[in-house]
Amino acid sequence: MTDASEADSVPEKRPASISAASPGSGSATSPANSDMVREILPCMVDDGEFLAPGCEDLIAEFERERRRIDTQITELNDVRSALTGIISAGKAFADR
Repeated sequence: MTDASEADSVPEKRPASISAASPGSGSATSPANSDMVREILPCMVDDGEFLAPGCEDLIAEFERERRRIDTQITELNDVRSALTGIISAGKAFADR
């Protein structure tokens, strides 16, 4: 757990884009992921239970990433629904 003096000394750095480490952008051990970890780690603080973002920029970046993931989930659900309809129509046609 960090004390107040350690939390106050958290550097105010602009974090790398988290989406650089998103699925489809490289393997889990890619240099982009290692670079991202090196960039955001100084902005993380230990709240006694978890590591938490300690820089406003990092919090904003996490929120952007969450919105990006939410959008992707919505798009995938739409595609899945369309595919389910296509499969159902195909089965109905095949059963004639």
